[in-house]
Amino acid sequence: MTDGDKTVLVPAVGEAMYDLLVTCPPHPGEVDTDRVRVTRVWARETHEFEPEIVAEAFHSLLTRNPRNPFRPSVQDIVERCRSIRKEWVRSVEQFFLGERSDEPPAWCAQIVVAVLRGVLENSKECWHHNGGMSYYGKARPPEITPEELAGHFMAKMCRQWNLGRWPQDLLAEFGVLSGADFERVDNALTRRLLTKQNGPS
Repeated sequence: MTDGDKTVLVPAVGEAMYDLLVTCPPHPGEVDTDRVRVTRVWARETHEFEPEIVAEAFHSLLTRNPRNPFRPSVQDIVERCRSIRKEWVRSVEQFFLGERSDEPPAWCAQIVVAVLRGVLENSKECWHHNGGMSYYGKARPPEITPEELAGHFMAKMCRQWNLGRWPQDLLAEFGVLSGADFERVDNALTRRLLTKQNGPS
């Protein structure tokens, strides 16, 4: 949203900032150039957030301003952006956990990737440090590769998530098995485990 000393705003964000600016009385001695500088500071300090979140934050501050009737502080604005982003993160988690049916809007794409990538990275960490081959013992059938075993483990770790809704390219990036590939490996592991328990027929 910022480019050097120039302020570059998405229209919806610019309008939301302007609405808040004009509804709050100017500080004593404040001139127009000061108010322009205020919007530049707001833009710079909120550039890390998605424009839709920034616009929502400024709209909410119109009616829920902790410093009413004066302008909210920069800290107020940033904290409101963080709070709203946390709400959207939770909405994304609920959708991919199958707890809600309304799909996140397209602008949430970065939040979706961040949430799901975090889940997969955690599963991968568990495979390397807490699980790995010890999770399966020596049960790996010879027709199953170590990479497939890791993909099966990660899919099991993510079993509470609705993987059918996940971006397939993201699952493939981490080697997570799904569909027929998961069933093939799962069935092979089950057969191997039963053979070890019952002995060869």
